[in-house]
Amino acid sequence: MSNQDLTSLTRKRGSVKARITNFKTTLEALVNLETLTDIQIIDLQQKIERIKSLYNEFDAIQCQIECIADDVDQQYEERLTIENNLDLHLATAKSILQKYTNN
Repeated sequence: MSNQDLTSLTRKRGSVKARITNFKTTLEALVNLETLTDIQIIDLQQKIERIKSLYNEFDAIQCQIECIADDVDQQYEERLTIENNLDLHLATAKSILQKYTNN
């Protein structure tokens, strides 16, 4: 694979990171609300499912990057950062759902 391939994969990874950031922004808007409507709860459940499936997309892209990049250690760090953010945001989302579906 070429540098052009690496650039393309890095852009794809950037798109995944942007979607994770959008998910985080959604959670920040919901976390301090007194209540959630049924629509908001269903919407959050759907977003959780989409973000869970996003991990597989990220993993496929990241594996390709790690196979061709010269800076493998830096790429492993990038993986760890993204995975930790994803796990944290999913845990936050599940916590929000529990809070409002147990009332």
